[in-house]
Formats: sequence, structure tokens, C-alpha cells
Amino acid sequence: MGGVGDITNWELINRTNYANPRVIKSVLYKFNQMEKIAENRDSVALAICADIKDALKPRHKVLTFKQRRYISLWWQGFDYVEIAAMYHKDPWTINQVVGNGIKNISKHLCKK
Repeated sequence: MGGVGDITNWELINRTNYANPRVIKSVLYKFNQMEKIAENRDSVALAICADIKDALKPRHKVLTFKQRRYISLWWQGFDYVEIAAMYHKDPWTINQVVGNGIKNISKHLCKK
């Protein structure tokens, strides 16, 4: 911990607002790092990881097939241009689909 871009426990507690799609996007972007924090039995990180994983399960029907596919690739480190090239789409379209998926995740988490 302590490096540039590391998530601190204070940030997790005070900045993880499920109603804000920007926060959800940030959490998804740093999810691998958050899982490492959760492995150390950090209860806040564990709860956030559990909530995000639950929201991504197909049975909840939070995301469409395209949203799940594009978010999964974005999560793996592909940018919108690379995803667009894979599916012969415009990067703007990928951005919109991912953005709408993140909004859907945010709405789902606010219902909990």
C-alpha cells in the first residue's frame, strides 16, 4: 500500500457511494486491487467486492448481454477503441454501452 493509485481504507469507507456511477466505474476499474485488500480480511473491501460480484451475476438481469461482454473486456484492460475494433463498432457506442451498464449496476446496488 501507499503507491500512486492505491486504494486506502478511508477512501473505501468515505467515497464508495453506490448512487454515483462515476464511483462505481472507479471501483470496477480498481477491482483487482480491491480484491487483494479484501483477501487481507478488510471488511469494507470484502463487502464492496461481494456487492459488485452479486450485481454482475446474470440472474439479477442488471446488465444486458452486450453490457456484460463489453464491461468484462474493459475490466480486463482493453480500452474502448480495442473493444470497438473487436466487434466492428464505433468506440463511442462501446462507451455508451459500458456507461449504461455502469448506471444499471449503480441502480441495482442502491436497491440493496
